[in-house]
Amino acid sequence: MKIVNLALLGAVLLLTACSSETQFPEPTGKGTFRALNAISTSPTMVFRLEESGTEEITYRNASSSRRFDDFEYTFNFEVNFPGELQIRRVGSITAKIEANKDFTFVVTGAVENPTILTWVTDERTFEAEATVAEIRFAHLAESVDSVDVYLAPAGTPPALGEERGTLAYGEILPPIDVDSGSYVLTVTAAGDPATVIFQSGTANYLPQSALILAIFDATADETAPVITRGLATSGGSSFTLTDTRFPSTIQFAQASRTLDAVDIYDDAALTNAVATALPYKGASEPVDIVSSETTYSFTPAGSTGAVLLESVVTPIGGVRYDHYSLGQADVLGSIWGPRDAQPVEIYPTLSLTNALVNEQVVDVYVVAPGTDIENRPPRFTALYGFLSGRLPLEAGTYE
Repeated sequence: MKIVNLALLGAVLLLTACSSETQFPEPTGKGTFRALNAISTSPTMVFRLEESGTEEITYRNASSSRRFDDFEYTFNFEVNFPGELQIRRVGSITAKIEANKDFTFVVTGAVENPTILTWVTDERTFEAEATVAEIRFAHLAESVDSVDVYLAPAGTPPALGEERGTLAYGEILPPIDVDSGSYVLTVTAAGDPATVIFQSGTANYLPQSALILAIFDATADETAPVITRGLATSGGSSFTLTDTRFPSTIQFAQASRTLDAVDIYDDAALTNAVATALPYKGASEPVDIVSSETTYSFTPAGSTGAVLLESVVTPIGGVRYDHYSLGQADVLGSIWGPRDAQPVEIYPTLSLTNALVNEQVVDVYVVAPGTDIENRPPRFTALYGFLSGRLPLEAGTYE
């Protein structure tokens, strides 16, 4: 057997020596690619190049831009399902990366059987003295019909003939160059500039930046029906443009037994009550946040003689916030943060906030009814005064 193996090795070496050609193709250049998650009810997805190079992408976010040789690759999308030991591959697309081209693979539709769109354009290079930005407009708001897109200086109303283009769902416009500077993005119903679907504040577009501006459906945690995400194709950084017509809101939960029933004011003079007689364990209706920094004052119900608690809130526009008053006696306090309640289409989730001042750490067990938990580990631990994350569960009945 050793003699045969050595003979085969010698033959291989001889063939290799006699040939000056490689067995592998040579690349002719490199192209850029990324993946973008456009499923509003998606959990975190894993984007994988072939069987390696994993990146996590949440709704409206993209993987980093990567530049690879111009060969054919398979790009995979995977999701962790509760109760399954291995991550499940839910979608794949095979594509040849072309030299000097920019590819965006957009996952849409249903999580378990997604549709993958492919957007391709030329990679952009700018002259050293260029003062323009390159922008592509895209439509990924599934609830919205065809739209017209306007990008103009502040104070310029949309008018037919001035639109940058018209888009149906899933489409992206060819790139355009705009002079760097400040603009307002307005999206209207196609052919109807009076029906405004989205309107941003003034945003500054930098010279020599290449961007995709895509509209998406908002989530249950936002106040506007549509938002826009900006994606820098050269580096993968991103930003959000919110609709300035829709302010943030805040909802108060009274979780302090010491405070009992309270009135809550958003002005120093204690004349504008945003919640009245809010009882222990009660929750208010959501109210608009009227400024970029608001101090909320808690007083005994029906009296402004004493301020029991003050809480300063500095919101990001267009977000729904939850606020919890906590504690007792001289350790009164509060926590607040953006709501995290967007449904996930493939499983339910559970979150919990620990407001028990005498139980700083709480173990949480989520089990089938009647299960003895004595020798079981908890599913998660809730710390006093912190908003918990979300625990994915298999559908079913639990204690």
